[in-house]
Amino acid sequence: MRQQGWFISPYIRTALILSFLFLGLTIWRQRFLKRPLIDFKVFTRENTLHSLILLVFLGVFLASSSIYVQYSVGVLGYNNLINAKINLWMIPGIILSGVLAFYCFKYEWKMKFYVAGGFFSFFLHTLCLYLLIQPQMNIEYLQYSMMLKGLGMGMLFISIWLYAAEGVSMDGLFGAMGILIMIRGFLATAFGGAIISWALYQGQWQSLNDISMFLDNGNFTSGMAIYQNISLNALMASSKIVLGSICWLTVPILIFVLTHHYGQFNYRRVVLFRKIIKGDSVKGYRFA
Repeated sequence: MRQQGWFISPYIRTALILSFLFLGLTIWRQRFLKRPLIDFKVFTRENTLHSLILLVFLGVFLASSSIYVQYSVGVLGYNNLINAKINLWMIPGIILSGVLAFYCFKYEWKMKFYVAGGFFSFFLHTLCLYLLIQPQMNIEYLQYSMMLKGLGMGMLFISIWLYAAEGVSMDGLFGAMGILIMIRGFLATAFGGAIISWALYQGQWQSLNDISMFLDNGNFTSGMAIYQNISLNALMASSKIVLGSICWLTVPILIFVLTHHYGQFNYRRVVLFRKIIKGDSVKGYRFA
């Protein structure tokens, strides 16, 4: 997409339209087969459809790791081996997510808070990257940020897959899991990575354009001598813009999560709220 000019290219637009067309034809063909390979009726279930949307949000946060790689390699000058060692700090976070899941499901805590905690951990990870991006920084400062990423990733992997499989038959589960794995491992991450890469690309050009306005007022003997520093500043500026936007994206995601019941809908509480709205007395009732 970068080589073809993103959505400006007619080839990219045509490929996108054809992908949706062939997906529709696949769903239509599987619907009328006697023994369909994939039962797409599973995706009409509320829990599976909700999990599908959460996997797309998760893919956006996972794709944001490309910002960290560009910053650590392009600005700080660290190699891939050091980046891999920093990524190992996700392991304590993943172990902690398993411990929290054990107590969450043992004592029947509300799943919505567990899911919200996973997205909030990703928010803290993104916020740490946003605050730490600067020309000079010790990469060891990112260790705690990677622990938060591992915590959020483990919590969301556990909760989303568990909720997606709730109430689904074994035959339907096999077909649905193949699609969900493809969406989580490829489509959601690729979609999020494409959007983030496009935003970084546009942000760098905008930052270079803003900086060039100030360079016109100066007198430089060699403009190419300062090009590297200008490009690094543009990279950091665009990274902060994208990371800040992802932080704000957490707000609608948390609203979406906290307003869903996750199979624990309390009809009695709805009746009491309706009484309050109508002005009826709820004296003697309990909201629990």
